[in-house]
Amino acid sequence: MRFFKSFAVTLTLIYTTLALAQTEFKTVSQSDFSPLIGKWSGTLTYLDYADDSSRVQLEVRMDVTDSDSGFVTRTTFVEPNGEEIEDTGLLGPSHGGKRVMMDGRAWMLYDKKSTANGMTIVFQGPGQDDNKNAQLTHVLFMSTPGLLSQDSVVLTKKVLYENAGLEIQRNQFRLGRVKE
Repeated sequence: MRFFKSFAVTLTLIYTTLALAQTEFKTVSQSDFSPLIGKWSGTLTYLDYADDSSRVQLEVRMDVTDSDSGFVTRTTFVEPNGEEIEDTGLLGPSHGGKRVMMDGRAWMLYDKKSTANGMTIVFQGPGQDDNKNAQLTHVLFMSTPGLLSQDSVVLTKKVLYENAGLEIQRNQFRLGRVKE
């Protein structure tokens, strides 16, 4: 009986070691973000902070250029009150590709998947939303250039408040490449 227990433990250790050896540690590179270079237009839809139930949809423009430190994003939209918002940010890999730089901070890379339709990069970390502690998740989808009728980018921000148990979609950019 003791032999069988030792044998079972040994087999479990072997299978665990093999499984860990086959685990792919995902990273992102500068080239993963290069399809973003160019001019984009579309919509920004967000869950209004005033009541957390009303959705607001705005027209948005984004210009993405390459730089030595990542990709510079220049985003412009007009709020419902008429205020024009212009935001400049940096997006790209950091910490050897194990993190994604966005909104002035390095988010943990959670997942990266490539399919025939495009690439999805998921990055997340703790943060604040509406002045409350939360787990923030960003999902960036970039379509394969030329595969769909129009190149597209979708960037979604999801929020899971501490002790809430319910994840909400705070905002989503849906953009198509501007044809020049």
